[in-house]
Amino acid sequence: MKKYIVYLIIFLFLSNPAFSGEPESSEIRPNIIELANQLGKINRFECELVGIGRNKTESFRIYEQLTLNATVKELVQLLEHENAVVQCYAIKALGENKSMDMLPILFSQLSNAKNMLTVCGSSQQTQKVFDYVYAQLKYHETEGNITLSENQRDQVYQNILYNNYTDYIAYISQFRNQSVNAAVKQQGMDKNLATYRPTSLDDILLKIDPKPAYYKRIREIAEDSICKNAIIALAKYQSHADVSLLKKYYPKNQMHTTWLSAIFEFPDPWFLGDLEELQKQYLDKQYCRVSMICRYYSVLIQYRNQQSIEIIKHGLENMKYTKNQTCHLEALYAALELFPDSYYDVLKNNIPINQNQKVRIKRIVDDYREEMD
Repeated sequence: MKKYIVYLIIFLFLSNPAFSGEPESSEIRPNIIELANQLGKINRFECELVGIGRNKTESFRIYEQLTLNATVKELVQLLEHENAVVQCYAIKALGENKSMDMLPILFSQLSNAKNMLTVCGSSQQTQKVFDYVYAQLKYHETEGNITLSENQRDQVYQNILYNNYTDYIAYISQFRNQSVNAAVKQQGMDKNLATYRPTSLDDILLKIDPKPAYYKRIREIAEDSICKNAIIALAKYQSHADVSLLKKYYPKNQMHTTWLSAIFEFPDPWFLGDLEELQKQYLDKQYCRVSMICRYYSVLIQYRNQQSIEIIKHGLENMKYTKNQTCHLEALYAALELFPDSYYDVLKNNIPINQNQKVRIKRIVDDYREEMD
């Protein structure tokens, strides 16, 4: 099926008058095969400049030669190359052609689960081909090169949601508490999976609608803990059957943003105890992350009950440091600006705010809204 899609793309390209001047042969020329083999041997997808010295990489030099010398038909055929790095460089090269319709090309690779090492700046990570393809879809859409219909966008989300993450699930489930070297030695797992992050899955889980057809898959992803935003997508279903699972994600460290975003979607009374415990963590802090604290209060005021008011008051009255208390007051006021509710008017009206604080509060509100867009 995959080869059929690629051959269909080739046929469409050959039917396009813009490419009528290219060689008729469908064979890839030896010099292009050699460039592809060189990229496969290096086996790293690299940005143009990497490292502290910002030096041009060898693979990028070869990629430039590929872009200059390969025909469109040859680049399309390289989409079927066995090496993921070669495939992604072919996609990148095709995207350089401004007259190219990239949509069918990118759609043909949306389920390609091959792994590759990518190097940009001074960092190295593992990426799946479909993660790169998804990033290219976003890039070309932002640049105005492609336009996705609602049906096409939904198809993209479905592809990413149901893609094959088996190798990564196996890695994190078996070796989360072991060193990478021990895991590789014992089971022969790909050590590069330690640097893989399902970026495209995390992104679409913030955007995908809570359709009944997706529920089972989203819950599976949340159970496997393969990406942080799964609990946000799951919470949107507001199912009491998921409360115990969501409670397992209660943050053990100081970063609570994702969990709070999930509870915002599903402000069930069962989470009020957790929110009260979270408030206790703030009492001895000298400083606060104002964006996270604003999110915290934005969640609490969704409950619209006396218990939420008591939690807020207890925290504000027992802050150990004045700077921390001021930060909380401004974050609370910002939350009440974002989600005004007469139920909390008395609380809001009793918060002393000066002109300088109003400026800071407006910035908090604007940052929150920008992050949500």
